[in-house]
Amino acid sequence: MSIRLTRPIPANLWPALGFFAVAAVAGPLLDSFWQSLLTLVLFYAFMGLTWNLMMSAGLLSLGHALFLGLGAYATAVLTGAGGLNPWLSIAAGAAISAAVGAALTWIGGRFSVRGVQFALLTIAFAELFRVVFDNWDAVGGTGGFFLRAINPDTNQPLATLRGGTVPLALHVRQYPVL
Repeated sequence: MSIRLTRPIPANLWPALGFFAVAAVAGPLLDSFWQSLLTLVLFYAFMGLTWNLMMSAGLLSLGHALFLGLGAYATAVLTGAGGLNPWLSIAAGAAISAAVGAALTWIGGRFSVRGVQFALLTIAFAELFRVVFDNWDAVGGTGGFFLRAINPDTNQPLATLRGGTVPLALHVRQYPVL
């Protein structure tokens, strides 16, 4: 049994497919600076796409920081304090963030929140979670959560890094602080 595409791949999609194919091959060969830089560039591009998706639906969401921060902190806490595998922590952080997003969506749909009210709902929940995390000692409160960077060659700690940041949460290999 063979799989047959019903439509050919659009011509404007080929450059993106080429970029990701080259990045998949060349990514592990790059040094940590370029890996970190490309991670940030792709991360911000992804955040821009999520904003564009919401705005094209006519919804102004001011809660993107909530979903980003919640997923990053969950990943950092599960990896650093919980000792969970970083890949499983990333999946768990994404699931936690998605669950909060689904709850927010249910609230918005249940009460027919539209327009400016939707923006206020998302910013209110973002502020609620900010206050909770500022006062929660298990995640470091206002000082933040700290992760230990590990040298991948020796498995020895390099430095203490502030946690909850995306490059640290997305990479299994963590970088030293200068």
